[in-house]
Amino acid sequence: MTARYGYGGLTLDVENADTSEEDRIYSFGGTTPDEAVLLTGTVNGPAGQWMSFSITDLTLDRDGRFAEQAKGSAEYGWLPESITFMYGANALLPASDRAAFEERLEPYVGLARPEPLPS
Repeated sequence: MTARYGYGGLTLDVENADTSEEDRIYSFGGTTPDEAVLLTGTVNGPAGQWMSFSITDLTLDRDGRFAEQAKGSAEYGWLPESITFMYGANALLPASDRAAFEERLEPYVGLARPEPLPS
């Protein structure tokens, strides 16, 4: 689906062949997406855009290491298990694309932002 918008395919960090199995277990809790406590990945766009995500699933944390690490962030009100999306662009939108951008944005104009979950 990302190719339809000029983006490349999804790259999952846990599947990085340049990283040792030991390092992937340490960083992600497993060596496959099905085993990973922390699943992260990126999709790159055609003109410097990128979208990345992370999913933390502590039910897969076999030794409790990730849950222990999450305690510190929970003290700040962050959710230990979460889904995070990040988007960025390393270039400005060309003026010729502004009308199309505004048209796609129209359904979201004026909507209230969701309230954060209580900690």
